[in-house]
Amino acid sequence: MHSQSICIIDDNDTFRQSMGWLLSGMGHLVTEFGDPMAGLNAITSGLDCECLLIDVRMPEMSGLDVHDKLIEAGAQIPVVYMTGHGDVALAVEAMNKGAVTFLEKPLDTSALTNALDKVADAHKKRAKNSLSADKINHFQESLKKLTPRESEVMYAIVEGKANKVTAYDLGISQKTVELHRSRVMKKLPVRSSQELVKMVILSQ
Repeated sequence: MHSQSICIIDDNDTFRQSMGWLLSGMGHLVTEFGDPMAGLNAITSGLDCECLLIDVRMPEMSGLDVHDKLIEAGAQIPVVYMTGHGDVALAVEAMNKGAVTFLEKPLDTSALTNALDKVADAHKKRAKNSLSADKINHFQESLKKLTPRESEVMYAIVEGKANKVTAYDLGISQKTVELHRSRVMKKLPVRSSQELVKMVILSQ
């Protein structure tokens, strides 16, 4: 599963914290809000949020109201609604607003994972559409110029491994890893490790 920056807005502290723990364990970067207005303000102020998990029923502001405010602010963030109430009408309204899906509490882990996979696929598709086919093809052709060892180091970079960890895994010195890393960055049409990760994901 692709790691994502996920925001959770839910006034139930116990549920919210357990969700945060679960998602963090999956490798996601999680930011929690017990107050919907605080979450709304943070997101509209530029908080990195690739997916929003939000409770439908909250005392001061409903999840649907928060979603409306995000749409008004032009924040195009995939929203997954959560509720302890099997309310078909609410589910229909949520989906009409463009929600990814509507999950009932307690959340089924597989259903949650499927929802996040759907969000990741949507992000990947949008990013791919924003890049020209020529740029992706150029990157794929450049990959063929890497030696087998350089390819191993490249994937270690993509996985976020430190040079010393890569050196241990491959049985080579850290200085040799740094040399291969430098060659990888020179051979590929990317300017940073972040761009490298993005291009590898889009080229798959």
